[in-house]
Amino acid sequence: MAKPAELVTISKSISINKDVEVVFNLVKNTMNDDIWRSEVNSMQASGEFEVGTVYTEDARIGFNRNFVTRTQLVRLVENKEAFYVTPKSEPYFLSSLRQVEKMKNGKTKFTYTVQFDKNMSKKAFGLNVSKRMLKLGYSVIMGQYLRRLKNYLE
Repeated sequence: MAKPAELVTISKSISINKDVEVVFNLVKNTMNDDIWRSEVNSMQASGEFEVGTVYTEDARIGFNRNFVTRTQLVRLVENKEAFYVTPKSEPYFLSSLRQVEKMKNGKTKFTYTVQFDKNMSKKAFGLNVSKRMLKLGYSVIMGQYLRRLKNYLE
């Protein structure tokens, strides 16, 4: 029996001075990730944007210039959330939750949460990285993503 994955979870939020619909229309579809996630080389989709579509990402992660991951859109609640999870056939677990919330001041709160198998770090960096270091490092990177998204939309 395979050892259960040790999962790393990181979540960050940012306030964006745009309507919830504008923010959600950009962040719900991973095909737009290259706009705000700097490591994305390319994205491909198995079909139209809808629940069930599988997305293949080629990204520069760690020392790996072409780290390929596949996720499937498994839940979509319009102007609320989009949730992606790796298909069971993938070697490592990865999920991406993108949530938007309309704020009273007309702004939108965007929360980006990723959860991934700690063992992905061995493939990405060529060595095992502690859960603590992964959280610290990726938290900084995630903050950069969110600021880039905010700058793009505002």
